Amino acid sequence: MKTLSRAVLLFICYIAFSSFVGDTWKTTTSKGGRFTLMMPQEAKESIKKIPSGADTLIMNLFMYDASAAQEDNLVYLAIYTDYPESYKSKSADEVNTILNNSVDGAMNKVNGTLVSKTDIKKDGYPGKEYYIDFQNGAAEIHARAYLVKNRMYILETIYVTASKGNKSDERFMNSFVLNK
Repeated sequence: MKTLSRAVLLFICYIAFSSFVGDTWKTTTSKGGRFTLMMPQEAKESIKKIPSGADTLIMNLFMYDASAAQEDNLVYLAIYTDYPESYKSKSADEVNTILNNSVDGAMNKVNGTLVSKTDIKKDGYPGKEYYIDFQNGAAEIHARAYLVKNRMYILETIYVTASKGNKSDERFMNSFVLNK
């Protein structure tokens, strides 16, 4: 009986340990962006300047291009952009409009079609989760956008449509943590 119990315990330990072996996901922490998340490989960081009226917004991008690898998703992307301080005092309706404009902008950029859009929250901050079909149904974008005071965070995965709902997409999206 003790031998059987010991064998079962060893088997359980083996299964638990083996689930961590070979896990190559990398943690990305942005001190300036005040967030942490995980991607299958190290994210490449870049900055893009966006003209916006009289101002220029700075878009900070963290991307892993998995299109050449055998991954569930083609692209993993995290973006944060700081808007003017006046965004901190926007009403709930104005915040909703800003988030909806973000979804519309993403959809228009890829000439895609909105599949679904849902209101979400992250640590009490408002957001949108959405799916955009593009390339005539061959690919899809899954994204979450949050407005945290005057900072917009956007997380995106791009995958072939047949890979919708994959565990890597879920893991990436759920790994996002706001740091103080």
